[in-house]
Amino acid sequence: MKERNLEGIAGWLAAVAVFQILYMLQHLRQALALLNREAAWTPFAVGEAVGHLLLPLFVLYCTVLLFRKRRAFPRMYLIQLWLIAGVNSLALALVAAKLRVPHGMLIETGLVAWNVAFAAIGTLYILKSVRVRHTFVT
Repeated sequence: MKERNLEGIAGWLAAVAVFQILYMLQHLRQALALLNREAAWTPFAVGEAVGHLLLPLFVLYCTVLLFRKRRAFPRMYLIQLWLIAGVNSLALALVAAKLRVPHGMLIETGLVAWNVAFAAIGTLYILKSVRVRHTFVT
């Protein structure tokens, strides 16, 4: 396949689009569940609710850039990837400090590692992909 034919939302870029939509749906569902279960609004619970509402809005913004093939998408997507990894790392540290049981958080630690790895791989893809370079030009 010729290099110039690689453009548009296909291949791995289509997978990015699907993951964007799934991320928004999952976190909005978590925000609704949190709003329904939280009886005492502590600063920790408020921070969790804000995170579950603001991050999906930022992902929605990036998804709109993706489908409109805007030049700003690759840069904003990289910010999104590392913002999510950073917020998850911060949340893990705060929960560990609050619970004082860091050894009982194997799943959460694995999720943070997954997010950091996903951000690293996503960064390499966005920076090196010919399809990304040819798609986001307007």
